[in-house]
This record gives sequence, C-alpha cells and structure tokens, in this order.
Amino acid sequence: MVQISFQNKTAASALKAVSSGLSNWDFGKNISLDLGENLMTITIKKMGTSKISFNVVRVGKMVHFLKKEEKIAISHRPIRSVIESKLISIVKENNGSVSH
Repeated sequence: MVQISFQNKTAASALKAVSSGLSNWDFGKNISLDLGENLMTITIKKMGTSKISFNVVRVGKMVHFLKKEEKIAISHRPIRSVIESKLISIVKENNGSVSH
C-alpha cells in the first residue's frame, strides 16, 4: 500500500473505523493503529514486530495516509498479502481508497 485516502473524515475517525473493522477479524487483535501529530503507524505483533509508518496529510475534505517506511518481520512476510488484502477491504468498506 502506498496511499490510503478518506473523504469527509478526520484522521482519527478514519482510524477508528479501520480499527473497528480489524476487531471483527481474528488476526486483527495483533494489529494496532496509532496516530501521532502527522504520523500514523500500523504495528503487527505476533512472533515478531512489523511497523508501517504513514505521513498524515489533510487536503480540503480529504485525509491521506502516505506510506513513509516499513519494517516487516521475517515471520510476517509469508502472510503479508493476506494482511494487506484484509486492510484494503476494511478501508474500502469504510468508503476509503487505496492506491499503489
């Protein structure tokens, strides 16, 4: 994922919606979303720790999360596509978009 965008949502409300969607997925309990002033971090903790950081940019009524960096644990690499697919699905269910 390179960019995640939501229209008519704040960064906090967008993350709350995604976190809610993750709570309905068994593996979701291992994923946390943290929001700083201009940075959002996705952390995956289970048999290692992975972190993906995004810059948060607000443009008009849009909030964009632009991928900054990632550190993926070796143990998460085999399931990376499953995690990404689920996150993309949750973003789209909440009227967000993902572009690569």
